[in-house]
Amino acid sequence: MITKSSPIGIYDSGVGGLTVWRAVRGLLPKEDLLYLADQANVPYGVRSLEEVRGLAEGVAKYLMGQGAKLIVIACNTASAAGLRYLRELYPDFPFVGMEPAVKPAAEQTLSGKVGVLATPSTFQGELYASVVERFAHDVRLYQATCPGLVRQIEKGYLDTLKTRRILLEALEPMLREGVDTLVMGCTHFPFVIPLIKEIAGEEVRVIDPAPAVARQVKRVLEARGLLAVRKRAGKSVFLTSGDALQLEVLLPNLVGVEVEVGGLRWKKGVLMKKKVKEPLGRLLPLPWPTPALAASLGSWEEVELDGGAIYIHREKGNGELEYRFNLPLDAWETPVILLEDNLGWVKEVALAKEPFTWYGSFVLTGEEREQFKEITEILIKVDEKGFY
Repeated sequence: MITKSSPIGIYDSGVGGLTVWRAVRGLLPKEDLLYLADQANVPYGVRSLEEVRGLAEGVAKYLMGQGAKLIVIACNTASAAGLRYLRELYPDFPFVGMEPAVKPAAEQTLSGKVGVLATPSTFQGELYASVVERFAHDVRLYQATCPGLVRQIEKGYLDTLKTRRILLEALEPMLREGVDTLVMGCTHFPFVIPLIKEIAGEEVRVIDPAPAVARQVKRVLEARGLLAVRKRAGKSVFLTSGDALQLEVLLPNLVGVEVEVGGLRWKKGVLMKKKVKEPLGRLLPLPWPTPALAASLGSWEEVELDGGAIYIHREKGNGELEYRFNLPLDAWETPVILLEDNLGWVKEVALAKEPFTWYGSFVLTGEEREQFKEITEILIKVDEKGFY
């Protein structure tokens, strides 16, 4: 039964909807929020509208099953593909979706030239076409899909060289044409607004739709008499169909929240809780010398690249060689060092997690050093369900 105390469901393909979560949390501090990231299927922007519609329906069913009193589709692509469909499927249930902020951009531009950054699926959707038809009569629109930007933000890479390059390729042609207003047509993109402003200049307006969406959530709840009335502050629960550990690492950096993330999995089009298996081996904090630091340390002799990992090594004496490595979180879902009896020649194994990266170390005896070329196959394994 839906009551004033029921949670608000907020849904995105990944971390982008956290920009909306942040706005809703700020405007409605007493509401309980249930955030669901469908990271098993991110990015949505490269998928067909039909496929995204099916995913949106599965997520909506899960959130409604958890007692949500309203669902925010905090994803432009999912809104374009599924908002109208879900409202027809559940006519008595309130959905709030994302609409590209073309209207305020058209009202605010002085040059009459507006840039829109969004995914291909958003640009292909009826919702975007409708917004353009209604509000863009007197302005010229410049569109860019920013290939790869969603994946960069999913990793937490908000100001790297690659992220900057993606934005430069999207923004420079627009800016040369005189665009003075930019629309964030994907909920991921507000996370890189500081970088966008650095590239475009402070005189270019950047419109983030999240605050307007939060205000609409409040209006809908007020109209239905469902605003929470409680003394305590609202709680937030975070769920993902992807790697829960990775999302836990990202949350403090993106929205300043440290919380355990729940795992979900898809099975025949249905979302359900993921069974978590306990890790094998010992997980130890590991100070990691970066390649730059390693170069300044005389004992660490070389930096090697192998399968997306960075390795450095040093002689320990007695014929032993110590390796340290780091692995981007997207290299494997969860790397696990296997400690098995037949790997007795491996000593001092350690594995630890830091923001965006797994770190590890191992020591090889001299006679086994030639087996390094096989080390990733022997030692580092992954299971799609997490630790095993």
